[in-house]
Amino acid sequence: MLHVELHRRAACWFADHTAPVQALRHAADAHDWALLGELFVTTAGPRILSADRQAVNEVLDRIPDTEISRTAALAACAAARLEYAGRFAEIPAVLTRGQRMLATTGACHLRTRVGDAVPSVRFAQPGSAHPPRTMRPRTPGLWNEGLPRAAPR
Repeated sequence: MLHVELHRRAACWFADHTAPVQALRHAADAHDWALLGELFVTTAGPRILSADRQAVNEVLDRIPDTEISRTAALAACAAARLEYAGRFAEIPAVLTRGQRMLATTGACHLRTRVGDAVPSVRFAQPGSAHPPRTMRPRTPGLWNEGLPRAAPR
């Protein structure tokens, strides 16, 4: 289907042009949940700590429950959804499951990125005062400096 392919291309274009929320939206419009998960861990994960938090979670809510545990990247999405819903006690089990998936699959290109998304979700939990040092240099603009904001819906 042409529109699906166009949404996939748009998702990749927006991800490459520092518009990760729009990239997530296009991946969701394509129903390409694996791509959405990969984009979350490679570009949009830190946005759960920004003014884009609601917009990111609105897109993550579009992932069907039947898909949310298929990949390690989607497990990171599930953890972010749990954080947004305030279901903090469930997050460690979801993250552990995602990390186990990474250990058993050959997804080397995502291993580091999912590892980066995990501290983002853990930092967003109550009682966390500062982002982990490992996040700071690898996620420019974490505090919304010069980043485009998602358009209000």
